[in-house]
Amino acid sequence: MADEDDPEEYLPLGAEIVDSEKSFWEPALQPYIDERHKCIWALGELNNRYAKIIFELKAIKDFVQDWFRVPDKFYVFSRTMNNAVRDAWSARELALAASTEAKEAARLAEKFAMSEPVNNITNYRGQTYLREDGVRVKHGYGVIRYNDDIGEDEEFDEEEVDEDDIFTYSGQYEDGERSGRGIWTCMNVIFRGSFSAGESNGYGVSMIYEDNSRTGSAKGIYLGHGRNGQRSGPGVDINNEDKSTFSGNWESHKISGLGRLRYDEYNYIDGNWIDDGIDGEGREVFENAVCEGKFKRSQLNGLGKVRYPDGELQIGEFSDNKLHGLSKAVFRDGSVLEGVFIDGKPCRQVTARYVGETKDDKAHGIGRRVLSDGSIQQGKFSEGLFETDLYDGETLDGQKCGRGKLVKRDGSIEDGLWFEDKLVKVCHEPPIQVTSPDATK
Repeated sequence: MADEDDPEEYLPLGAEIVDSEKSFWEPALQPYIDERHKCIWALGELNNRYAKIIFELKAIKDFVQDWFRVPDKFYVFSRTMNNAVRDAWSARELALAASTEAKEAARLAEKFAMSEPVNNITNYRGQTYLREDGVRVKHGYGVIRYNDDIGEDEEFDEEEVDEDDIFTYSGQYEDGERSGRGIWTCMNVIFRGSFSAGESNGYGVSMIYEDNSRTGSAKGIYLGHGRNGQRSGPGVDINNEDKSTFSGNWESHKISGLGRLRYDEYNYIDGNWIDDGIDGEGREVFENAVCEGKFKRSQLNGLGKVRYPDGELQIGEFSDNKLHGLSKAVFRDGSVLEGVFIDGKPCRQVTARYVGETKDDKAHGIGRRVLSDGSIQQGKFSEGLFETDLYDGETLDGQKCGRGKLVKRDGSIEDGLWFEDKLVKVCHEPPIQVTSPDATK
């Protein structure tokens, strides 16, 4: 940064500073100076919050040590807690950096918004220079207030325009464009950070308030990187309404890449995000459950497992956080339920479902019936009966013999061990699909 006592260092070679000797001060500029003190206080509170999170996460680790008594499980969970502590420290460092940036931007705004240069640039008060083409442009430090509805360079009467429609930028310019550190306010938003090519680019802090007065505590705070006015790169988003915090990566103002959404002190979800939702491997931790596996739209969809503090376990195929497909449930008493699940329930608890042509309220014609174990009959039906039985299993001399499943025309199922065409022991196998050869005709 150039010496504060030598502003000419900010100008291009051969440029001149035009400044009036008469200083001015408009009461309307006072709030932008006061914002420095509010920002310092708010970010101090943020630092305290992350220090509290670190303390509570360590307490959680002590609790988990008693919860998971199996060493390898505790090791994995303990490692996750250590990562959470590290994330909290990173967020705190971001907060400290934001505090430094905000104080510097406010100081520059206070210093350079108090001189009235002799120039004809509409809505602007600040430093300028005369380009070689004879055009005077904003360059250095300045303040501009404009009506966004008509444009930054159009004159307007402040007495005829609602204050909520007036946007303000206070900070550095280069060759007519916002470039360097600055403060931009509009409606219920205050942004403090870096600008280039006229847009916010680089690190900054956005504070979103309840209304356009921009007073009181901010309901949302973003500390992180941006590109062309949109969130892009690593950052932390704090929602003071639902107390959630996201730390991770953004792309074009959407969460994209590795990140963690913490609902509160104890519950969080982390993984690979695409368009604001987890897509791929992920992990979600609640006070009473831990979910791991394949996620889609931030819910378990695909292979995964859910563990509970009392020792209960669900493992297998999931759809929207429910067991759906081949899965296994292990209960706290040690009993195991294994087989096909539909919408979180074992297939034997699910009524067969039919979609297709009917006659007298019975399946008749082309249709599709999902049976209680997940097996599917698809093809021609006649008065509620499928056109054929199907046996899938071992045989000997043309008879059912060994492991096998028989799906009958009426949808009933005989599954288990066979001997001389008779079922001698009931078992359970994965579902089978029965499709008539001409089902597509």
